[in-house]
Amino acid sequence: MASRIGDAMAQPGRDASSPWDESPDTSSEPAAASPPAPIVLGGAEGMTINTEMQNQMPTQLAPVAGSTLTGSVGTIDSDVWEVQQGVKTDGSFWKGMGITCMFGFAIIFVPMTLMFWSESQWDDDRHDEHINVQWDVAGLNGTFQVEYAPVEECSLNFYESGNRWNYEGGAFEAWADCDGRITSNVFEVFVEYQGGAGSEGNFTVTVDGVYSVGENVTLSVAGWNEQTNRYQELVFPTQALDANSSQLVFATNETDWPRCELEVSVKGESLPYWTHYWTRNAQWRNLTPNCPDASYGEDVNYVVGIFDSETGQGELTLNEPLDEGVVLMAEYSEEWEGGGDWINDIAPCLGMLLGLVLFGFWIQRIVVNFQAGMSQTGTGMLVGIVPAFVLSFIVAIIIEILF
Repeated sequence: MASRIGDAMAQPGRDASSPWDESPDTSSEPAAASPPAPIVLGGAEGMTINTEMQNQMPTQLAPVAGSTLTGSVGTIDSDVWEVQQGVKTDGSFWKGMGITCMFGFAIIFVPMTLMFWSESQWDDDRHDEHINVQWDVAGLNGTFQVEYAPVEECSLNFYESGNRWNYEGGAFEAWADCDGRITSNVFEVFVEYQGGAGSEGNFTVTVDGVYSVGENVTLSVAGWNEQTNRYQELVFPTQALDANSSQLVFATNETDWPRCELEVSVKGESLPYWTHYWTRNAQWRNLTPNCPDASYGEDVNYVVGIFDSETGQGELTLNEPLDEGVVLMAEYSEEWEGGGDWINDIAPCLGMLLGLVLFGFWIQRIVVNFQAGMSQTGTGMLVGIVPAFVLSFIVAIIIEILF
């Protein structure tokens, strides 16, 4: 074995490190580097590489002289923040005005529509109906039933048909509170004046349950004296209340009054302050003497019945019957059972929020138009604020009429 290896190593033309009978390179001088094949770039016809860069590259990597790499890099236009080179854009002034008018219409239409829609939902549950009260013979106690139930708590009101808001006339009014009590506002008379031609003009003060026996009671009347152009007050002599009296009579002379429209006050020893009363049948501008009759008192709340909001049934209990021919009306709201109250509550807020979003988007479009070179359109949008305001005002009136 050793002799064979030695023979192999001794044979000329063989390299001990190349056992595969390959011909080794016996030249000690490096062979001249042959130029590499040209670099071919598919689809890059005409492309060139700078010659100076070629000279600086290693020979093995340098492309063959004459190979070229040509082309161009395109520009990217965002169409928002930059204007394309060489393109002149002005836009349309009237188009800008039209855009603003449309935005103005939407900014008013959306919030108002949602607001009136929300209110109309509540109105659909609001009722104003005649109630048939079943009175007893005396006309003091009666029962009734409203048409729709259950009724929303604290929403029921009673009034006389054709005589609502007639405070001075003493029309009957009542309401059900949140505890189911029906309360009426009654004008209770405490001081009366008997006037008229030829009368002495005496004041009668009712003192039942107000002052104690033996207590001194004082009456005063006051008003603006047009003759002296100042506020004038007259205090009558004090009277002691005895056990047999429920009223005190204060005699006066009308010629001493500032005018017939007076403020009446009463004070007793047990009350350190004046109790002020006013008249419902006011006689403005009537001058003394011979002032007409007048009743002075105050509004007092009395419980006059009960009401069940679940069933819609109720009872009335009065101290005196209503005037003959009086028709009672009931105004109330149904109790909402759909669980959608929150939708009606947030609808106006949602409308305002959408209006603000539209306004912000309108501002953004103005900026975009000016940055894109659409100066005429942007200017038109700004000038369009005036007609948009007029259009919005008209739209608001139309929406209110429709709802």
